[in-house]
Amino acid sequence: MPRLENYSISRYIPPCDPYQAPELGRTVLSGNIYEDTRFSDGTQVTTSSVKELSIKNKKATTKNTEYTLGIPDKSFLEWLESRGSKLEDYDKE
Repeated sequence: MPRLENYSISRYIPPCDPYQAPELGRTVLSGNIYEDTRFSDGTQVTTSSVKELSIKNKKATTKNTEYTLGIPDKSFLEWLESRGSKLEDYDKE
């Protein structure tokens, strides 16, 4: 199963709709991919829309791919902390 390391979670807003509210954007993951035959290990990728996300179980699912989540990006965790948020706030099951 593909594994994402140094990942962060964000909302993707299509460039064709700059007036779309951020909360309506799609949740995506960005990070370094490993154990995925489509990419060389360590390649930086951004997933398609995340359908399910379980930080506790270290799993994320998009329309076509299930990922194992490794270690989150340190700067992303620092950013979350500065906002009074935590990784688990993004769980989507």
